Amino acid sequence: KPQSEAVWHILGPAEPRPKLTIHVRQHVEAATHTWYIIESSLVMDSNNSKCKLDWISPRRLAHLRKHLHLPVREAFKELYSTHFAGAAFALRLGPPGTTKRLRKWFFKLADCINAKLAPPQVVALTLRFLETPGSDGAN
Repeated sequence: KPQSEAVWHILGPAEPRPKLTIHVRQHVEAATHTWYIIESSLVMDSNNSKCKLDWISPRRLAHLRKHLHLPVREAFKELYSTHFAGAAFALRLGPPGTTKRLRKWFFKLADCINAKLAPPQVVALTLRFLETPGSDGAN
């Protein structure tokens, strides 16, 4: 649980902890644009009763950069280069290797979220950007 948009509340060892996975499966060309197919999964393991939510979020590189990468970078501030070492974000214009770069970057992002290295505001931003089912406030 977050204490604020920048600080996590420490959970006890018996409290359930969700795990987020984000994987860029592939890219496709449609309507003169390249779309990256992002597969996400949120798993809650509580009292040996697993609940899992899977969804797909097609996104363009420009949207990934503007609405996720840049805000994540700003939120991490000087710690960004430490937490995302070895996972440089995709280059502009989507040259060959872009999907591979995005896979590494999203792996690091999910890893930071699961390890509570990402501020709560980054978690909320990520889940909203990927349009997690139910994240619009409706049940």
